[in-house]
Amino acid sequence: MKNNKQLPDVGRHSSWTLTSIALSPDESILYSMGGDRLIRRWDSKSGKQLPLPEGYITQTVPIASADGEHIIVADHAGAIDFWNVKTGKRDKQLQPNGGYGIDCLAISADGKWLAGGRTTQDVQLWNLTADKLELTIPLVANPDEKGGDHVKRVAFSPDSKVLYTASGKTGITAWEVPSGKKIWNAPVIGTLLSVDPKGRWLATGGGNDRPVKWTMLDAKTGKPVRVFEVVAQEPADPQANSYPPFVTDLAFTPDSSRLVSSHYDGTVHLWDPDAGKVLARARGIPRGQSTLAISPDGRWIGLGRGDRKITIFELNTMKEVLTLTGHDS
Repeated sequence: MKNNKQLPDVGRHSSWTLTSIALSPDESILYSMGGDRLIRRWDSKSGKQLPLPEGYITQTVPIASADGEHIIVADHAGAIDFWNVKTGKRDKQLQPNGGYGIDCLAISADGKWLAGGRTTQDVQLWNLTADKLELTIPLVANPDEKGGDHVKRVAFSPDSKVLYTASGKTGITAWEVPSGKKIWNAPVIGTLLSVDPKGRWLATGGGNDRPVKWTMLDAKTGKPVRVFEVVAQEPADPQANSYPPFVTDLAFTPDSSRLVSSHYDGTVHLWDPDAGKVLARARGIPRGQSTLAISPDGRWIGLGRGDRKITIFELNTMKEVLTLTGHDS
């Protein structure tokens, strides 16, 4: 400032927006923050970045290992970690952060394969027997590395021989495991995906199309079997605004006799996929995004809500039995 002279640039925070900067009181460290939700530290004398503390970036996705002994966590910087459920410690890391982001994970029923759908129109297929990357499967010939089309769902067939992927621009695709050979592709129907445990069907939906619907595909061919239209429900409070019942998640029951769907209007539907009709509904849930899980014994539905709560329903009656509060997201 005294000489009115610009000093050398410190560095680039990220390819995202730089939102703020601050100096430490002794002016030895410059802090920067951006749209990637990271705070970076820079040595103001050398202009070099100081190491980041270990952690996950922007978005995380967790799944349970096939044996239930680990929680596998991935993030938007590409990290893949195995956390021991009993000890709470990380047992191994397949991949450190510093690469392309991961949006979704799936593990095969035999526990051999792990799939990570990335922000770059491709999927990593990991061989867990050898803890190595088997191959990277591009969804298109020239994948968009700038993040214009994330892989939003990945899932394996019950026999672990087929991997299904879903993205907004490429639709639903079936791939042979472990060769990565394309088996079939279905046009864009939605980015949500659930596999029938008996291997007969795929349920897919999502998006803002009207009328609201979800589609059942033949798992072997990708051809539509049946389209299910979702009828909007009047709000429980007559003074409340009506919201569209956009599908926010889909999940088959373990015996594949039922399918559960959650919706933006605050409802959860229980379907008979063979008969093509709704058997029961739950209402009164805060409207917005939600995500589903069904217990292995088929008794309970877990609904992760946008208000940081988790509601447990009894599947047969669709009655709320428990609400867990204080979750982060």
